Amino acid sequence: MNESLPDIRFVDALVYLISELKELKQTSFEKIDEVISDFINQLPRFIQIALKQII
Repeated sequence: MNESLPDIRFVDALVYLISELKELKQTSFEKIDEVISDFINQLPRFIQIALKQII
C-alpha cells in the first residue's frame, strides 16, 4: 500500500478545515463543532481513533 496516501488525506482534510473556518459568517459553537467533526471524519482512520481516545 502507498505510505504517502494518509499524508495526502490529512493535507486534504486540513485544507478543508481551514477553508470552512474562513467561510464562517456567524461563529457559533454548533457550527464550529460541525466543521471540526467533518474535518475529523476526513482524516485517516488511525488518526480518528487516536483523536477519539483523547477527546
